[in-house]
Amino acid sequence: MLHSATTQIALVLLLLVCSFAWGTGSAAERRGASLIAVTWLGTLLGQAVTRETLPVMIMLCTDGILALGFLYLAVKHSSPWLGLAMLLQSLALGLHASHLEGWLHSGRSYVEMSNLLSLGILLAIVAGTVGSWVKRARGQRGQKPTQRFNAPSPVISTQVISTAP
Repeated sequence: MLHSATTQIALVLLLLVCSFAWGTGSAAERRGASLIAVTWLGTLLGQAVTRETLPVMIMLCTDGILALGFLYLAVKHSSPWLGLAMLLQSLALGLHASHLEGWLHSGRSYVEMSNLLSLGILLAIVAGTVGSWVKRARGQRGQKPTQRFNAPSPVISTQVISTAP
């Protein structure tokens, strides 16, 4: 279970990302980090209980829970990083389905793709945390946060100009 170097590196990354999100992120990032930490630890616990090398059904269940959690957070907080995390999570669910259907003949490629998707979700949390941190820093300096997609409205005069003397 924890004897794999990949698993140990992943857990260190998880700890670093979650610590960063819990320490400097907004509520969305803190909750997202908590969700991914609980589901990863749940997967490891399930793997320890079942003694499976590759617990596909456990991973499918925990990834489903994570997807529902991200959906809840996306509706509640509407943050761009959550959209990316939900997209990556949907790819992970599709990966599980293709593995269960036998479309992926190699367990190694399944594990590698699953690890890459998990890394992408961790990077999305880091990006969201950095964005939240920058937004807060600008607010503390008295600067207005930059507004995206909002062009200033043109000034329209309602006065009638008379040319008569």
